[in-house]
Amino acid sequence: YAVAKDIDVSVGVNHFSVGTQLQYYKDKTGALRAENIINNNEIRWQQIHNDVPNFGFDNSNFWFVFSLVNSSNIESNRVIAIDYPLLDQLDFYAYSKNKLIKQYRSGDNVAFINRPIQSRLFGFPVTIPPNNTVTVLLNMKTEGAAQLPIDILEKTEFQDNYHKSVILEVIFVGAVLGIAIYNLMLYLSIRESNVSYLYYIGYVL
Repeated sequence: YAVAKDIDVSVGVNHFSVGTQLQYYKDKTGALRAENIINNNEIRWQQIHNDVPNFGFDNSNFWFVFSLVNSSNIESNRVIAIDYPLLDQLDFYAYSKNKLIKQYRSGDNVAFINRPIQSRLFGFPVTIPPNNTVTVLLNMKTEGAAQLPIDILEKTEFQDNYHKSVILEVIFVGAVLGIAIYNLMLYLSIRESNVSYLYYIGYVL
């Protein structure tokens, strides 16, 4: 765990993209657990060199490690956000002074209501006490493309972004439904049946 890179979350920046600050380990056996890794000096961690870690179609277990450092006298409330909703399973572990303080599971295989944050993104809330360090382990398992676009946001910023995205999605769905209803009305108002309108409505929906 000494290899974990420090990320200062006490500064006045709300949003961090941390891809290149991650270390990762590829567990081909799938046998390792968080408790086997956190204090294991024999793990050969590798550095991520891309903003978005991408391993292609690889169903191995991938472990990621980083540390959140709060050097201020104020508690820091953050959300670790993964903007890739196709990941099957993500396990989150937060450690402070060698003790597990938080553990969450999320991913495409986890029911929406059971996610730590009910959002289109995968979000993991974590609190870093004043003048303290929290080390984070993430375990990624998926049958599809293995990539991890990861950001660290203030909790309030995450909530604001989520509400904005929901509003945009509602507007988009409303516009699509409006077009479909308009064309359905056109079809019903034309005396001679024109099936092309029905095809178009089906395409839009």
